[in-house]
Formats: sequence, structure tokens, C-alpha cells
Amino acid sequence: MAKSKMAVRTPAKQTRFNFTGINLIGERLGRFFRLGGVLTLLALMGLLLQLGYSSWQQTWPVKNISLEGNYHYLKKQELVALVNQKSSGGMLSIDLGQLQADAKLLDWIDRVEIRKVWPDTLVFLVQEHQPVVRIDELILTQKGTLIENNKSHASLSELPYITTSQDVTIREQNYPRIWQEFKQIRRKLELLELNVERLEIDQLRNWRLLANSGVLVNLGRKERLSRVDKLVLAYSEIADQPAIESIDLRYHNGLAVKWSRQSEKLKS
Repeated sequence: MAKSKMAVRTPAKQTRFNFTGINLIGERLGRFFRLGGVLTLLALMGLLLQLGYSSWQQTWPVKNISLEGNYHYLKKQELVALVNQKSSGGMLSIDLGQLQADAKLLDWIDRVEIRKVWPDTLVFLVQEHQPVVRIDELILTQKGTLIENNKSHASLSELPYITTSQDVTIREQNYPRIWQEFKQIRRKLELLELNVERLEIDQLRNWRLLANSGVLVNLGRKERLSRVDKLVLAYSEIADQPAIESIDLRYHNGLAVKWSRQSEKLKS
């Protein structure tokens, strides 16, 4: 007997989709957008804080500048211009140390201290350079600083004056040494009641002194202090002091005196 065959149908395999990768990508995208949102929020907050800080600074502008100390040559307008450059952000943004350093670059300021007086005032306590002599178009101060003479202060015209020939070159670092020697000579001649206010250095570097009485003293190029000592010793023997026109000290064994024409007429 033939065996009958039975066809057995196996169930079809069901296709399953794996959502694990998609979920992982979704989570990462979510984290990215959440992080981006946080960063954006932080950036916005930083911007708002910056704008708020700038606005807050502007609520404290500098309105007043007070200048204290013993000053004669410094102009308050120079400090106002400096502060306007450095205080665009108001009182809170001003760096006092930097402002003091910048202020010391102004011509006449030797020392300066600055303090804030709230809500809107800067106080400058100033110590000026002390001028001692005019040298050509410059002012030499007590500490050896050279300042351009803008001739805006009448009192500077009363300082002793040193003028140099255009044909001679004298380095500016030598100006203090020249002034010290000139000052010693002036003190010696004060003993003779000769008030010397002007020194002329010619193209040969000869020193010529002009006293306020009109007397001209020629010292030459060397041994100037010893020559002045010679004049001090001999001056009592020179008669008619008001009639002297010039004294030449460039002689080894003496000096030469030139009398004014008015004196010659009186003697005749």
C-alpha cells in the first residue's frame, strides 16, 4: 500500500524591525537641541548682562573735574581733554592707575594723584615741575625736564635766559650742566651787584653774560668760573661802575674794560 504524502506548510518567518538605532539617534538629537538651547540661552543672558553693565556704566558719567595743589602753568582744559578720552564708559570704567600714568605725560605735571568722588567727580592732586631757566625755545625745570615754551605764561619771561647760536649744536642732555655752571656764575656776580639774566653762547662757544645794568661780560670758552673769580677780586678797582659797557675776561694776566661813550664825555 502506497504511502500518502502530506504536505506540511511551515509558517512564514515574521520580519522584525529593530528600533534601537533610531531611538539612539533620537536621543542624541534631543540632547544636541537641548544643549544648543542652553548655549543659546547662556549667550542671550551674557549679551543682556553686557548691555546691562554698559548701560549701568553710562549711568555714572564724569561730570566734574577738580584740580587741587599748587599749580600755575597746567591748564585745567588739558585734564578735561584727557578724561574725555579715557572715561567714555563712565566712572566705573576708569582705571585710576592708567589715568595717572597718562596724566604724568602732560607737560607740567611732575606728580599726580587721582581719586573718585562719587557720583560724578574726579579729583586731581597735582605737583608741577618747577621752571628754572629758558633755553632757546625750551623751559628747563628743576629736575632737568625740558618743556616746550609756548609763551602763554607771562611769568616765564622773567626766568633767566640762555640763547645759543644757530651755528652751534648743543645736545639737550647738556642743558642741565650748562644751567648749573651759569647758576654758579650768577651767584658770584651777585656779590658785585651784577644781576645777570642772560647768557649768550655764540658760534665759537664763547660765553657772554648780560647784566640787567647793561654790562656785557665776555667769559670765553674755558676756565669760566676761575675767570669770574678774577673779576670778583679786581672789580673794586674799576671806577665808575655805571659807565662800564663791557668786561673781557679772556686774558691770562688781567681783564679789559670798555667804557661807554657817555662816560668818556663826562670825563672830558
